[in-house]
Amino acid sequence: MKVKSAMMKAPGTFTVSSNTGHTIRFEAGKETFVPGVMVRACKQYGAVETKRFSDTAQDVPAPAAKVRSGIHVARRAADLEMVEEVTLADVSTDKNEPEPGEAHYTPKENKVRVVINNLMAVADEDNFTDDGVPKAAAINKELQDFTVNAETRNEVWGKMKRHGDVPEDWYAD
Repeated sequence: MKVKSAMMKAPGTFTVSSNTGHTIRFEAGKETFVPGVMVRACKQYGAVETKRFSDTAQDVPAPAAKVRSGIHVARRAADLEMVEEVTLADVSTDKNEPEPGEAHYTPKENKVRVVINNLMAVADEDNFTDDGVPKAAAINKELQDFTVNAETRNEVWGKMKRHGDVPEDWYAD
């Protein structure tokens, strides 16, 4: 059982939020502590690991005492709970219910959401409309089980925006 947190740097200033309740605020070029459950998501938006914590919870730095919201946090490494390490191979993808933390998506919508997240990570302009909405044709190229029309794409895209799965600055001009 190891903590898989990391210190990461991002090329720009932005915030990554998840539907698990984590919000990571990056400032251009500054190291930021990222909990293990958020490392993959932060990488998708261009953050790069500068240090990986994998030995024990004692190696994880305490968060900064001041947070922009005015909340003061003081946490010691001894307060961190060790959790069991789980790999992707341990997680079955053939379930009839959404993954934990993704309960607001049906299994079909979740597959579309994963494809959209992958398209956003690549950020090829040809895969998006001028407004930054993923094109149904680009989604269908990646899907293997079924195809989506614009209506289904709009439903999933709307849910993603409502639940914070789309960064606020996505395609901001």
